[in-house]
Amino acid sequence: MLLAGGILLLVAGLVVGGLRLIGAGGTGSLTGPAGGGPYAIEAWAAANPHRADRDLEALPLLEEHACPFAAERRGAGVRCATLVVPADRHADRHVGVLGPDDVVELAVAIIPARSGEAREDPILYLEGGPGGASVAWFDHWQDLDLDVLEDRDLILLDQRGTGYSIPSLTCPELTDAFDEDVGLRRCHDRLVAEGIDLATVSTREHAADVAELRVALGIEAWNLFGISYGTRVALTVLDRHPEGVRSVVLDSVYPPEVDALLDQGPNGTAAFDALFAACDADAACRSTVGDLEATLSDAVTRLDADPLSDADGELTGDDLVDALFDALYDTDLIPLLPALIQQSTTDPAGTLDALQSTGDAGGAGGADRPRRRSGVVAYEDSDGTFWSVECREEAAVVDAAAARARAGQLPPPTGPAMLAALEAVLEVCDGWQSGVAGPDERRAVVSDVPALLLAGGLDPITPPWWAELAASRLERSTLLVLPNAGHGVFDVGECPLGVIRSFLDDPGAVHPMTCAAEHATPVFEFDLP
Repeated sequence: MLLAGGILLLVAGLVVGGLRLIGAGGTGSLTGPAGGGPYAIEAWAAANPHRADRDLEALPLLEEHACPFAAERRGAGVRCATLVVPADRHADRHVGVLGPDDVVELAVAIIPARSGEAREDPILYLEGGPGGASVAWFDHWQDLDLDVLEDRDLILLDQRGTGYSIPSLTCPELTDAFDEDVGLRRCHDRLVAEGIDLATVSTREHAADVAELRVALGIEAWNLFGISYGTRVALTVLDRHPEGVRSVVLDSVYPPEVDALLDQGPNGTAAFDALFAACDADAACRSTVGDLEATLSDAVTRLDADPLSDADGELTGDDLVDALFDALYDTDLIPLLPALIQQSTTDPAGTLDALQSTGDAGGAGGADRPRRRSGVVAYEDSDGTFWSVECREEAAVVDAAAARARAGQLPPPTGPAMLAALEAVLEVCDGWQSGVAGPDERRAVVSDVPALLLAGGLDPITPPWWAELAASRLERSTLLVLPNAGHGVFDVGECPLGVIRSFLDDPGAVHPMTCAAEHATPVFEFDLP
């Protein structure tokens, strides 16, 4: 569950205009117009009667209250609370009195163990992104066939700026603006004008929030389960707040020490190269599609010479590569990619439509709750959180000239798109000022807490070598790589789920990694739906 939206959003899971809410007598900054309904962002504040009389000098505070979605499908039994923490833990708390704008309100939901008898070590799920919403997807977790939830409570947390948390860092300006860069600049300027210090929306603060949540809930030990950017938060918890962490499951690992922008282009190209090699090694694929890399090169050349037109302008070969890059996230879609690439040589519009419609129908909520839609809903992703974290922790510290040079050396048909994507990120971050991460925030994490790491061999954004890098510094780690999986692999089949269950039951044991062999050979499909 990484932030969606193409190579431009380099690591995902992602996001609305100006309202000052007064709810139950308390104040708090919400973003966006009133949307109505239990999934509207402001519904969370309205459900919390404690906002009017909280003691801001007694932080952190845990305020239990009704869930706004209590009457919705699968809402019964879910417990909700708000964790109130300082917006800036590094500010001088002795100067003046904390006001409502000096705190962050984080939404928390606890899904009870299905058996009704929960173990004492629950699971805290950390969503990707940065900026992925979590709490409003509670019913998604209940619908998944995960036996690890039979006897453990699952805790969902909306990280700073995301989901129901206040202030919200969603960007409705992206819907209203004719140009994405213009929309992001307007969003940034509005958030700053509202008094939000974007430098406090960071992995360091997310990790501190997690540590305070455990204490506030009275949990002696718990298990962290992070996906994509959520793995960076989990690793930072291990580094800075290891108390009470029984084990960690890290799926599609994003270690703090990597230079994501420097690696972004080569990682993406390597994923495409792995797909080309897999097709070449498969007799049916080779005989049906031929040289897959040459086929894609032909399609890109044709589109560059004769671009398609849509409401947003012209679509070129880079747009086709971007769409295929997105598709490599999805393990279920990977078997169709050779056929789609072949189709793109004669029907690029059909290929792009197919990729777009598949992406729109997917996601944690299913087709009836897509990740992108108009309105202010708590399952939308936060562009403001994404850019605040990534610009501060990656773009602000990268050697931009070296990143450009490295991406510029990547060959076609995929290299030019990788370079264009890098330039787009650097341009956005040029205007999205959210500070500069210190060296201690990007250090490699060394820990003896038991860790299970998972990676997909075709993942274009968090490649297996990042997981290997993190595992090399985790003394009690087990690494499972599924060679032909994409991004987010914990539920690609029964085997990874079984490994996770076995690991959580006994983190210190040795666990057989049979899944790698099961996923060693792709099964390509050539009849497009």
